[in-house]
Amino acid sequence: SVKLLKKLKMEQTLACGTIRANRIGNPKHMINYKRLKRGEYDLRVSNTDVTYCKWKDNRIIHLASNFHGSEKATVKCKDKIGNRIEIKAPKTVQDLYLLYGRRRSP
Repeated sequence: SVKLLKKLKMEQTLACGTIRANRIGNPKHMINYKRLKRGEYDLRVSNTDVTYCKWKDNRIIHLASNFHGSEKATVKCKDKIGNRIEIKAPKTVQDLYLLYGRRRSP
């Protein structure tokens, strides 16, 4: 949860990952998921520098981080045909994709 990330940041432990949408303590005033198109996102940074992000790829992904800010990056995804395309995304998403890519590779 976002409270846990605040506590970990105070203990100087860096954390980043996915978070459940209905988790208690998540920001309430985010863009409705129906209004987001693929590659769009809504980002909130708290006064304690905890970042909460709602990003749409094929589905909505909720992310939280205590060491990323509002930096932008590009990630490579596949479109409906199977071609690789580059989409702008928050740095949190890029790190998440790198992590998942390493887990799948032998």
